[in-house]
Amino acid sequence: MNSETKTKIIEIIQTIFDPEIPVDIYNLGLIYDIECDDSNIKIKMTLTSPGCPSAQELPVQVHDEIKNAFPDKTVKVDLVWDPPWDMSRMSEEAQLTLDMFGMNIPSYDFYEFDDFDDFENDQTGDNK
Repeated sequence: MNSETKTKIIEIIQTIFDPEIPVDIYNLGLIYDIECDDSNIKIKMTLTSPGCPSAQELPVQVHDEIKNAFPDKTVKVDLVWDPPWDMSRMSEEAQLTLDMFGMNIPSYDFYEFDDFDDFENDQTGDNK
């Protein structure tokens, strides 16, 4: 992998923020892997939870921003849930920023729910 290309990709991703969290998605730990060669860029990313309201827009935004910077390359963004995201994936800078804002992002053990309906009920409080 070309380290210059990877550095530029990381710089691009660091301009993309989750709309509900004042931290870019790279420092938030949502980017799991970046692969690139002469003609392809592949990003493996996740979200803070499956019910994230930005589930539709963040992967598309990552794709579009990288594609704009590298129009001659094929760009693929895969949204993955394994391993589940948790706060330990955040950079120290992200943790300090969230502490300053008094924010706490819940992380979920996706395996504690039998199905997505159980997860959604937990989110809405319908299981109480």
